[in-house]
Order: sequence, then C-alpha cells, then structure tokens
Amino acid sequence: MAGRKKKEPNAELLKTAAEAKAAGMSYGQYQAKRFIEEEMARKEELKQKKQAEHIETACREAGLGGHVMNFGKNHFKASTEAQKIMMEQFASGKVVPAKTSFMYCDELDMCFFYSANGKACCSYSGITKAGSDDIEHNIIQAFKSAKTVLDRMQELYIKDRP
Repeated sequence: MAGRKKKEPNAELLKTAAEAKAAGMSYGQYQAKRFIEEEMARKEELKQKKQAEHIETACREAGLGGHVMNFGKNHFKASTEAQKIMMEQFASGKVVPAKTSFMYCDELDMCFFYSANGKACCSYSGITKAGSDDIEHNIIQAFKSAKTVLDRMQELYIKDRP
C-alpha cells in the first residue's frame, strides 16, 4: 500500500481563522462580513464607472469634451478651487468621478460630478476683471452650458436606475 500524503492545513484558511479570532468573530461571521464588504466595494466601483460614463456623455453632448477623472484617495488630488469645493463638500472620503472644464470666461473653472445620493452637481470658481466680456456674455453662456450638462447628467442617472 502506497504511503498516504499527510494533509497540510490550508495556510489561507488558518490566516482567515486568525483574523476572525482577532476581530472577535466566528469564522462564518467573519467570512460573511468580508463577503458583504467586497460586494459593497464592487457595487460602489460599478456606480462610479456608470457615473463617469454619464458625465462624459453629458459633457461631450454640450461640447465640453469628455475627459473624466477620478478624485480621491490613491487617485487625482484636487488642484483647482472647484475641485477642492467638490472634495470638501461632497466627497466624504470616497472616490468621485468628475469632469473639470475651464469655461468660456477668462478664469472660470467648473467641476461636474454626482453627489452621494445621485444628484448631478457642479462646483465652480472664478475671477473676473473690470472691462471683461465675462460679466455680460461669457458667464451667462458658461452657466447655460452648465445647466445643459447638469440636466443631461440627471436624465442619464434617472434613466439608468434599476
């Protein structure tokens, strides 16, 4: 009779059991918690991807280009004032897909994104000078374009909901 191979304990199983014990949970509770966290992270990632697609579509349709970037931890850091407003007011530590657009004005930047509850938003920051066309013409055009983008973003979001 051939010698039987001695069963070695699964290293991953032992590691998970130790993590569960350290967390004060049973192995099953710990596995369920990990599964739920992984599933929530997967859903959040999918939501961010959909939001990025909606922002890109709305911006392209309005003639603003469509390069969407992810802002947050391990992603792009906010560098413009509009981006900083978005991150401080709406990000709450999460990754936020957004499109920054430098509008028709001398110094106006807008950042298009979704709030945590799915509302299309735009943060903005700018400066104008005496004698500039911005006050009479460009700022009006910029905010008309922003309204078009926000309306389309919201329409796409509502249409895509289950």
